Amino acid sequence: MASYYKLQIQDRLEIGSSSSRSMRRMGKIPINYYYKGENNKNLLIDQKELH
Repeated sequence: MASYYKLQIQDRLEIGSSSSRSMRRMGKIPINYYYKGENNKNLLIDQKELH
């Protein structure tokens, strides 16, 4: 049976490799969300949410 989880995410205002690297150092995981027919979204999730 499938399990569903609700994750707390944040909008990511800064994009690029250097900002992604600094977010990872702070314990955040940068996410790029793509869906057909919609604009992509840059998001952040706390690393603790996934452990």
